[in-house]
Amino acid sequence: MQLVRKSLVATAIFSVCSGAMAAGFQISEHSAKALGRANAGEAAVAADGSVVAANPALMTQFNRPIVSITGAYIMPDIDMQGSVTNYFTTGAQTVPSNSYDVAPNEFVPEAFYVAPINDQWAWGIGGFSNFGLVSDYDGGSMSAPLADKTDLKTYNLNPSIAYKVNDSFSVGFGLDVVYAKATLNASMPTNLDSSVPGAAFAGQKITELKGDDYGFGWNFGLSYDFSTDTRVGFAYRSKVDLTIKGDINTGILPTLGAALYAQDSSSTSAAFLASLPSSFGDSVDLTLPAIWELAVNQKINEVLSVQASINRVEWSEFDKLEANSAVGAELLDETEDWDDTWYGAVGLTYVATNDITLRAGIKYDQSPVNADYRNLRIPDTDRTWYSVGMTYSFNKDFDVDFAYNYLDAKKANIDEGSVIEDGSPSLTGNFTGEMSGHAQILSVQGNYRF
Repeated sequence: MQLVRKSLVATAIFSVCSGAMAAGFQISEHSAKALGRANAGEAAVAADGSVVAANPALMTQFNRPIVSITGAYIMPDIDMQGSVTNYFTTGAQTVPSNSYDVAPNEFVPEAFYVAPINDQWAWGIGGFSNFGLVSDYDGGSMSAPLADKTDLKTYNLNPSIAYKVNDSFSVGFGLDVVYAKATLNASMPTNLDSSVPGAAFAGQKITELKGDDYGFGWNFGLSYDFSTDTRVGFAYRSKVDLTIKGDINTGILPTLGAALYAQDSSSTSAAFLASLPSSFGDSVDLTLPAIWELAVNQKINEVLSVQASINRVEWSEFDKLEANSAVGAELLDETEDWDDTWYGAVGLTYVATNDITLRAGIKYDQSPVNADYRNLRIPDTDRTWYSVGMTYSFNKDFDVDFAYNYLDAKKANIDEGSVIEDGSPSLTGNFTGEMSGHAQILSVQGNYRF
């Protein structure tokens, strides 16, 4: 059933080379200040309104309201080089298949507001994203039946409250409201030779899925000051269960099924494809994983401080994708078998003048992908972040942050799909090759205190 199972819902709906270039499909561009030190110490540094996302307990550190608005421009450069063997598109011959710059540039905007209620209580709200991805393979790519275009966006609304237990210890709690929407399609390559069986379908859509859902979670944080120089923070954000519901446009599948059935009336796959309507309802269960962080912010002297973090993402929740199809067939039953991951970061903050603060950091980001299941829609691998940043304070009320990150990803091998499965040609075929890539991130943020 690979012809049906993989081409119809296309392997992993939400798994592709992330535009954000964090491991898996995580987004961590919440603060330009934090990005300047490679996100080190986020759960222990009360520097701007993004504490709503990082650690709500830190909201008690603000003695007047603050608004923080940030934008990160993410520029990935990810290439796939290999070969494809496919009965329909290559005539079962092995041909080169190279795709370059498969993840387009993306802009990620976020906004936060934090305000004290009294000496002990504070509240805040944030609009941001923790997960998302975009990829877009060239229409001429011979791997287009396996991976063409994928777009997942998630939006978090996170109202939060915090309580200062005493001068050293604070706690915070938030409600996480998540909206997710996804678009995915698979297509036939545009440049098919007239001699191959699928030539009549060149450039046409195989399938397209569009769907969305709301989900709910929660987050909490702790902050403890051992002294005026040392603060430790702990933050946890729960998993969010989603069921992405939408419609599948079946594209060329009914026509292709009818043609295959005319050639072989005993083929149950061909008969099923021929019977498909032009569209039908479908849904896929997806769990966005829990995240936690343990961080420290240590002041060395009046101008220099060091930040460090260790983070865990519970990606093992993402072990399998199963479709709940209205047409009553197993259209998607795909093992992902991801692993829980760790990443660590260390950063420095240097107060150069009354107006200028400089930052630098490094982070090692571990991939959750099991190498046996790596595919074109998720060629994920370990990566290292190198970061620099600065803040310019115009006055006591307003400052602007800048950050630059360079992400270096390890190369990774990919061997996905089959030419023949269950005795029938697979529409997706096989890709064997290698991914390589890096990314750059530019971030700007403004912070205003009332």
